[in-house]
Amino acid sequence: MGSGIVGLLAPAALIIVGWLVEHNFVGRISIFTNSLAINIFAFYLPNVPYYLAWYCDFGLIMGILGLLFYAAGKKKLPGIYYDLGWLYSSIVVGALVIIFTIIG
Repeated sequence: MGSGIVGLLAPAALIIVGWLVEHNFVGRISIFTNSLAINIFAFYLPNVPYYLAWYCDFGLIMGILGLLFYAAGKKKLPGIYYDLGWLYSSIVVGALVIIFTIIG
């Protein structure tokens, strides 16, 4: 991605937003946008570990599901969706981007 400190600005911003906004709840749109962010990041990695690919794929399914329910005006998804949604909070996604940027 980027080099040095500049390359870490976007994931650092994700972590800051997550800390400020998502400390009690991760919404469907956040899950969607964060799953897109990690998938786009992984697309540009030279070698994607299988566990990151699974994480990205599952996040994309979660994100699309949340977006569809949101667009349809459905008030809530089952509680398990929001429990698993924490895996795609801005804090987690930002941290993963930083980790995989550093380790290559």
